[in-house]
Amino acid sequence: MRARTGCLLAASVPVFGLVLFVASFGAARTSAMETPAASTDAFTLKIVSAADPASSQGAWPVTYNDVYPDDGRVRGWLNRKRSQSGKVENLKLVISAPSGQSEISLCPRGGWDTCYFHADLRPAKLQQGIVVLVLNAGTGKPVSPPISFSFARRVTYSSAWWEGLMGI
Repeated sequence: MRARTGCLLAASVPVFGLVLFVASFGAARTSAMETPAASTDAFTLKIVSAADPASSQGAWPVTYNDVYPDDGRVRGWLNRKRSQSGKVENLKLVISAPSGQSEISLCPRGGWDTCYFHADLRPAKLQQGIVVLVLNAGTGKPVSPPISFSFARRVTYSSAWWEGLMGI
């Protein structure tokens, strides 16, 4: 009985290794800079890295030699809450990096609850974080205190075969 178990175990190790090797070709690793959304009484603000595409490579482990996008370009959206929509119709966003680069984006009044924006803060790096100041465009008064966003690198693994199958 022990001899059969040993042979079965010895035979299954190379088969298991071969299955993992073949399966790894169908896997993809994606790395992107991410930060959680910020929410106030009047709006929700979400910012993501605008470096396209996010760094995607094979399924092998992350190493220090991998190149990841961190170039200071961001995109995001501000979603006005309906209960406060009269107070935050015409907004100005001042997006700035600690190294001094800043951009202003306008969210004009209109029928839309969501305002989309882009900012290019290069040569700043997202790992340093950014600060967003939301102002009333008419009066110049702040609608909320400055909001800090700290970015962190998030690595995800997915099956390229599964993603391809689901995309059909």
